[in-house]
Amino acid sequence: MVKPLAMKKSTIIASHLSMLALGAAVAFVSSKKTEESPAETLIRNSENSSVSRGSGGAGSMDSGSPRSRRETREGTERKTAGLAPTESFGKINKLGDTYERQRALMDFFDNLAPDDFASVADEFQRMTHYDNEDSEMELLFLAWAKKDPMTPLAYIEENPDTRRNRDEVLETWAGADPAAAEKWAMAKHEGDGPNPYMAAIIKGIAATDISNASRLTANMPMSRERGQAIEAMAKALLMNGTEAAFAFPDTIKDETLKGGFVMMIAQNLAHQDPQAAADWVASMDKGVLQERAAGQVAERLARVDVSKAADFVAKLQPEARANAAEHVIPSMSRSDIAGTAKWVSSMAGTPGYDKMVESFVWSCDERSPEQSAAWISGVANVEQQTRLYHRMLGNWARNDQNAVRNWVAANNVPENVRQRFSR
Repeated sequence: MVKPLAMKKSTIIASHLSMLALGAAVAFVSSKKTEESPAETLIRNSENSSVSRGSGGAGSMDSGSPRSRRETREGTERKTAGLAPTESFGKINKLGDTYERQRALMDFFDNLAPDDFASVADEFQRMTHYDNEDSEMELLFLAWAKKDPMTPLAYIEENPDTRRNRDEVLETWAGADPAAAEKWAMAKHEGDGPNPYMAAIIKGIAATDISNASRLTANMPMSRERGQAIEAMAKALLMNGTEAAFAFPDTIKDETLKGGFVMMIAQNLAHQDPQAAADWVASMDKGVLQERAAGQVAERLARVDVSKAADFVAKLQPEARANAAEHVIPSMSRSDIAGTAKWVSSMAGTPGYDKMVESFVWSCDERSPEQSAAWISGVANVEQQTRLYHRMLGNWARNDQNAVRNWVAANNVPENVRQRFSR
């Protein structure tokens, strides 16, 4: 079975729930003492803002220590016992330590009744927060979705400010009950455009059912949503190893969809191992499959080793070379403008060569503006060439108008360019 996608940062808290339970028991016993505990003192001081964090006289407890943070959380648990959910949430929200606050929030959400989530969500939006409110609101909706996905979806419809949390609810629901989540998404969608709910559904099931995720993706029209679905599947495939990821595109009959998978798999792999991604893309015998993936793979590899990136470009099919080369040029030019100019010249006649020339122009326009401007004449497309003259010379003129005027006078440029910069 494919391993789940990487868990979000706040979910690392869950493994410590048993510690929280133990802390609650200790807190219950301690609460019977009539004397105020150090934890309660810390909470009171925090709420009244009368004591700075870590301050105090001899023998005072360091509020940043693990012991004091734990006792602060335990003190909060004592003070929230028997309170209404919104009041309990308010006490937890005042914990200044992000890690401890999120640990307490996870425990609170796990024990919150389904009918109480809406009021807590309302309170969350009214309250002032230290930080991380987006991730903590995400925790709330993830926990809510596990107990009752339909209710948070209805809440989101009535509260547009929480619409960004809809995907988390759908992903969680799809992971638990893919058929029900898919049925809801299909029924909810209207019109002929892309289904705005389907990418989240696919992301929720990709880790455990790549075949079903592939079926749903294939039925989506070309769109941003389909791109999101393909990316989710690419990440899930790579979680199961490069061998499985590399083999998957061959199961796709639609060439456009196959190219999308090649691009997403290669791009995601390139972040961890650009050479492996480059070797895989270079091994393909179709330039149309290489072309979409080549650019970002080449860019990532060039950051590591420019010479290896240049070798990668040479191994590609002709129609894919320009897209890769334009992403190598900035890194190559950074240390060797003359050598880069020679490399670009060697690929004249390559399909898409104008993109390479423009990339070189912008790679050295500030360090060597004369050479950069001279290369613009190498752009074959007249409209693209004219636009490039106006943009590049315009930027140069803001720093040195006389130099631009002299350069235009000494070179053959389009008449409208000459008129603009000869004034």
